[in-house]
Amino acid sequence: MGKRERLTRTQDDLLSALARHVRLLLDYYSHAFQEDNPDYLGEVAGKLRLLACETRMNRPLLLDLMDELEFEGEFPLRSSGEATTLREYMNMFTVAVRIPSGELVQMTNSELVLAWSQQIGASHEDWELDPALVHAVYSGVYTGGVPASARALSGIARSVLYVAGEFQAELDNNTDPNPH
Repeated sequence: MGKRERLTRTQDDLLSALARHVRLLLDYYSHAFQEDNPDYLGEVAGKLRLLACETRMNRPLLLDLMDELEFEGEFPLRSSGEATTLREYMNMFTVAVRIPSGELVQMTNSELVLAWSQQIGASHEDWELDPALVHAVYSGVYTGGVPASARALSGIARSVLYVAGEFQAELDNNTDPNPH
């Protein structure tokens, strides 16, 4: 099959897709963290990947639309109260694990989401796993009865949902109900 020309989607199409993905993330978040159903953790990671993880091959929908519409989306960090952007937040370290070789591996919010979604989540079920992900997810380290890495995933999801909500509110406030 030859490569076909791709059709460009409109900004409105992408904004509708964003709203759908944010609703799904909120639903998956509820199942995973409010109903304590770990079957949804990979789904949460998959939506976070789609919305907020930048790679050479992945254009994150939320971040791209925020850039397109010049929305900074700063929010206060819970740990310090200092303001940060979602892009900066996704590049902050969230977990550190010691793998069997003895190496200490630190993972950013984005790296945790990408590894989770692409190895044991919505995007893929890999036959071989990164030891850092295995130890982050299955280490037996719990805080408040929840695996520490799942708590990190929950915090990332809350941050993305917050910024997405602020972005949507800004879009709603800037919509002229009576276009000429």
